[in-house]
Amino acid sequence: MNFQFAHINDITVITVLSDKFTNIIASEFRDMMTKSVDDGNLNFILDLSHVEYMDSAGLGSIITANNILSENVKKTGTKGKIVICNVEDRVKSIFSIFHMNLVLSLFLTREDAINSFSDK
Repeated sequence: MNFQFAHINDITVITVLSDKFTNIIASEFRDMMTKSVDDGNLNFILDLSHVEYMDSAGLGSIITANNILSENVKKTGTKGKIVICNVEDRVKSIFSIFHMNLVLSLFLTREDAINSFSDK
């Protein structure tokens, strides 16, 4: 498995264990996030501390997961979000190039990401 899961209160922390977030992992991530949202999970931290390279498929799967979550939140009238932490500079540049750093919140540390949920 390419992911490790942890739960902190109502937050699901997903750590990508691969150093490359590309097509195969992106597909697995998208499927896993769809199931997790369908199961009622609404708050996610995506920890990219192991990821050294991300391509458009990896970024696209995160965008898709965010869209799935947003649709569910609108439909149910609840609150939820995906935030990302521990992003290496090379990977962070992918978010910047596609302006996704304006859509998704990026945090330096997991602690900062966890704290971002206190002002939901």
